Amino acid sequence: MNKDRVANQNLRRFLLSFRIHLESIELTPESLAWSSYQQRASISKFGIMQFQFNQARLPVLILLLKVFVLDTITAHAQDVEVRKYAVLVGVRDYDRNQLRSLPYPENDVQELAEVLKSSGFRRVELLTQTAGAKQSRYLPTAKIIREALKGILEDRNAGDLVLVAFAGHGVQFKGEKEHYFCPMDAVLTDKTSLISLTEVYKQLAESDAGAKLLLVDACRNDPLAGNSRDGGDVRLDSLTRPQLPDPPGGVAALFSCSAGQKAFEDESLKHGVFFHHVLLGLKGQAKLKNRDNVTWDGLVAYVKVEVPDTVKDLFGNTIRQIPEHKGELRGQITIIGTAASSVPISTIPSVPMSSLISFSGSTPGEEKVLPSGLRLRWCPPTQEPFKMGSPANEKGRRPDETQVQVTLSSGFWMGETEVTQGQWKSLMQSEPWKGKGYAKEGASYPASYISHGQAQSAKLDPDSALEFCRRLTDLERKAGRLPTGWKYTLPTEAQWEYACRAGEKSRFSFGEDEGKLSEFGWWGGLVGDGNARSEQAASKVGMKLANSWGMRDMHGNLFEWCSDWYIEKLPGGLDPVGTNKGKYRVLRGGSWYDGVSNCRSAFRSRNSPEYRIFFAGFRVAGALYPK
Repeated sequence: MNKDRVANQNLRRFLLSFRIHLESIELTPESLAWSSYQQRASISKFGIMQFQFNQARLPVLILLLKVFVLDTITAHAQDVEVRKYAVLVGVRDYDRNQLRSLPYPENDVQELAEVLKSSGFRRVELLTQTAGAKQSRYLPTAKIIREALKGILEDRNAGDLVLVAFAGHGVQFKGEKEHYFCPMDAVLTDKTSLISLTEVYKQLAESDAGAKLLLVDACRNDPLAGNSRDGGDVRLDSLTRPQLPDPPGGVAALFSCSAGQKAFEDESLKHGVFFHHVLLGLKGQAKLKNRDNVTWDGLVAYVKVEVPDTVKDLFGNTIRQIPEHKGELRGQITIIGTAASSVPISTIPSVPMSSLISFSGSTPGEEKVLPSGLRLRWCPPTQEPFKMGSPANEKGRRPDETQVQVTLSSGFWMGETEVTQGQWKSLMQSEPWKGKGYAKEGASYPASYISHGQAQSAKLDPDSALEFCRRLTDLERKAGRLPTGWKYTLPTEAQWEYACRAGEKSRFSFGEDEGKLSEFGWWGGLVGDGNARSEQAASKVGMKLANSWGMRDMHGNLFEWCSDWYIEKLPGGLDPVGTNKGKYRVLRGGSWYDGVSNCRSAFRSRNSPEYRIFFAGFRVAGALYPK
C-alpha cells in the first residue's frame, strides 16, 4: 500500500469521525451560551491545518459545518475500505481416550462461514474435520489453529474487522484460573496441545485490526471420555463455565453461558442453542429498528434474550443458560451489512464516537428520564457477589432472611420512586385507589391498590403492575427509545435488594441508625410511632432523602411488588429468580403502615398476586430479560 493511499485512508477516517461528532452537536440555546470557552482542535497529523474556535465564532462555525460540509464529509468517509476476516473453529470428534465427541460444533461454524462469506467477508478460514478431510491444512489441530490466527491477524489495520469463533470442548484444571479450548488433537496431560483463552486474548490484542470479536461455545457437555476418568493424571473442574477475565482493549467476547453454567445443544436445532441464535441474529433477527445491518451490540442484545428463553422451552424452566458479554469496543461495529458508522476509528482517540444503541448506564445512580416523567437510576452489574438477606445478629430479622451470595451479570435501570398516580392514570386510564380508604389522591402520590397481575396458570390482570410494565415497554419500543432485548417489568427480589442497598451492608441503605429512618422514608402510621402517624396514608413520592444511587422511598411509603414467587429460602447464585411457580409473590420495602423492622433492606413480605391493598404499589425495572 503506497503512502498516498495510507494518507487518504487516514484522512477519510478522520472525516468520518468528525462527521459523527458534528451530527451529535445540538445548537440549543444552552450550547450557544457558553460563557467562557475556547476549544482548540489540532489535526496537523493529517497534514491539514491547526485552528481555534473562540467563544463568539464557535456556534456560527458549527452551523456552517453542519449545513455545508456534512455531505462532502460523508461522501469521502463512505469510501473507507472496511475489510472483514474470520477464523472459525469447530471440533466434532476427539481422541476417544481423551474427550467425548460432540454432534453439532461443525454445523455451527460451517453455517456461520456461509453467512459471513455471503455478507462480504473478504477471507473466512474454516477449520473443521470435514474441511480437513479434503485439505489437511484445514484440520482444527492446535498447530493449525495457532497458525490460522496468526495469519489472519497479521498486517491488519484500523479499518479491519476480525471475528474468531470456537465451538467444541473447553476445560479448566482444578486449582487453576486458566480456561482452555480443546483442539481435535487435545491431550489433557499436555497443555501445549490446548489453546488457552489468555493466548487468544494476547494474539487479538497485538493485532492492529480496529475491531476484534470473539464467539466462544465451549462448555457443552461433560468433556471427559468414559474411560479417562480413572487415570488420575487429569483433574478438571466442573463442566460448567468458569469465571473468565475481561479481554484486553479493542476486543469484545461473547460466551455461550455465564460462569457456573453449562451450554446446551439440541437435536431439533442441529446446533448448539447459542450458535443457533447467533446465526438467526446475523441473518437478520438482530437488526435494529429501521436499519438494514446487524451490529455487534445488536447481536449481543438479541442472543442474550433469545438463548435463555429457548433453553427454558427445550429443557425446563429451572435450567438456565445466559450468554455473557465481556470487553468493550469503540463505536458501532457492523458485522453484516454496511454503514459509515461501522468503521472502527481506534487511531483517532481525540474525536469521540457516538453509540447509537447505548442504553446501559455508565455510573451507579446515573439518571434517565422517560417522556412520561418516570425517572430511572442505573444499577451496575455486580463487580463481586453481594450478600442478600440479613446476618443472624441483625435487629428485627426474620427466619426467611438467611444470607446468600448473589451475582447480577447485567446492569439494569430502576425506578427512582414508586410509580405515581399520574403516571399510572396516563398509561392505564384507570384509578384503582379512587374512593378507597387510607389513600390520598393526586398526581404525585404513589399508585396504591395495585395487584401484581400474574397468578399461577392465569391470564395477566389487565389492570395490574405487570400490565403497566408491558404497556410501557410497548410504548417505548414503538417510539424507538427501547433497544432490542430490553423491557420494563418488575424487579427480581435480588435486583430490588441490590438497588435498595446501593452498596451498603447495614440494616438500612443509610446505615444502622434507625433514628434516621424518618429522613429517608414514611413509616409507623399504624404500627409504631413514625412520621406517617398523622397522614394515615402514603405520602407524595420523592420527598425524602435518596440512597447513594439516587433511589427514594425504598424504606416505607408503599410495599413494592417483585417478580419472584415467594420461597422461604432466599434464592442465591447467578441472576436468581427463585421458583417458577407458587402461591404468593414477593413484596419488599415496608410501608407507611409498618414499624421500623419491616422497613429494613432485607425484610421480605408476600401476598397473593391478585391482592389489592392500600399499602402496596410498585416501581419498574428496565433490563435485558428473557421473553
